[in-house]
Amino acid sequence: MKRLLHIQFLLVLLLALGYSPLQAKRITQWQAQQQAYSFWGKQMPQKAKAKSRTAITASPSDAYYVFNNDAGGFVIIAGDDAVTPVLGYTSTGSFDAENLPDGLKDLLKSYERQIAALGDNYQANQTATRTAFTGEKLLNTAEWNQMLHSTSIRQTTM
Repeated sequence: MKRLLHIQFLLVLLLALGYSPLQAKRITQWQAQQQAYSFWGKQMPQKAKAKSRTAITASPSDAYYVFNNDAGGFVIIAGDDAVTPVLGYTSTGSFDAENLPDGLKDLLKSYERQIAALGDNYQANQTATRTAFTGEKLLNTAEWNQMLHSTSIRQTTM
């Protein structure tokens, strides 16, 4: 009987570990551009008013996309939905693929390697779910340091 339970448990465990309902997948340039618009609108509303944004596919493997904002700054969007959408941004300057600092080149190459290593083994990022969750009202309604306040009131009334 115990052996049968062990076998059933192992079978269920193997099925659970082997099953991945959401496979990571590449995102298109259009999807990345929508994420960039959303980012500028939420994080930097003053930059969102810029009429045009230039898209640059900086990665040969489409591991990331870079969008310049005409009002200044750029945002780096991941090319795979298993990764946090915004990999980096700045509110000043612009992205020039010809004149990148060595540190940024290394960072972008690292992004390419990491995103390529993901393959189809990771679940899609649940950022949309996390940001849609508003949370609940805090249940703690008591004031902190009640003892301190009650002691000082007693001393002054005596």
